[in-house]
Amino acid sequence: VSVVEPPSTLQVKRTTGETVTYTVTVNEGSQIQLSCIVTGGRPRPRVWWTLRKDLEEKVVDETYESLESDLTQNNLMLPRLEYNLHQARLTCYASNTNATSPLSSPLTLLLNMAPRTVKITGLTSPLLAERRYRVGCETTGSRPAPNLTWTIKRPERLEEVIATEKLSTKNVSRSWLEVKVRWNDHGATLRCSASSPALPERVVTNSSTFDVHFSPRLQLNLGRMLQPDGIKEEMDVYFHCSVTANPKVYKVTWYHN
Repeated sequence: VSVVEPPSTLQVKRTTGETVTYTVTVNEGSQIQLSCIVTGGRPRPRVWWTLRKDLEEKVVDETYESLESDLTQNNLMLPRLEYNLHQARLTCYASNTNATSPLSSPLTLLLNMAPRTVKITGLTSPLLAERRYRVGCETTGSRPAPNLTWTIKRPERLEEVIATEKLSTKNVSRSWLEVKVRWNDHGATLRCSASSPALPERVVTNSSTFDVHFSPRLQLNLGRMLQPDGIKEEMDVYFHCSVTANPKVYKVTWYHN
C-alpha cells in the first residue's frame, strides 16, 4: 500500500524574499518574478501557475524543481505586464493526488499605470479678447490618481507653469482652470500634462493653440527720419500707422482735423 502525504504549506515570494499574499503591485510595462515554494508532500507535488483574465484561466508555467528539505519550487517570470492585465488573477497550485483539492494561493495583479488619454475642453474657436473661459482637462487610465500640470507658451516668451494639481480620483480625473484671454495671447499654446506618481517619467499631454479675435490696436508714429522738435512750417510731414488686429483689417482710413 502506498501512502500519499499531501503538501502541507504553500508560499509565494518575490525575488527580495518578501512573502506575497492577496495582491501584488507592479508597474505597467515591467516584468514580475515570483517563486511559489511548497513544503512537504509524498510523492513530491506538481507545482504550477495559472493566469485568469476575462473569465478565462490558463496555465502559464508548469516547470518546477525539487529542493532540499522537502521543498518544491516553481519560479514564474512574466516579461512585460500590459495595462489589460490590471486586476487579473495569478494563482499558484500544488498537488500530488486527485483525491484532494490542490493547495493554492491566488494573487490579484494591481498595475501602476500611466494615463491613457488627456483632453482639454471648454476652449471655443475663436476666443474673444478680455473674456474669461473655464477650461477643463480630463485624463483617463492613471493608477494611482495622476498629477496634472497646466502650462502656457505665449509668443516670443518662455513656457510657464500656471497651475499644478494632485488629483484624487482614479480612472477618470478632471481639473479646472479659469483663463482670462488677452489680445496678445493670440497664438499662445495652452498645455495640460498628466503623469502617474508611480511613473512620473511617462507624461501624456494635450494642447490647444489660441485663436484670439480682438479689435484693431493702432499706433501712430512720425516717419522714421523726422524729429518732433525739428518740424517747421511748410515742411512735408509723413506718418506711419501700425495696425494689429485679428481678423486682419480690410480698410484703414485717415482723417485730418
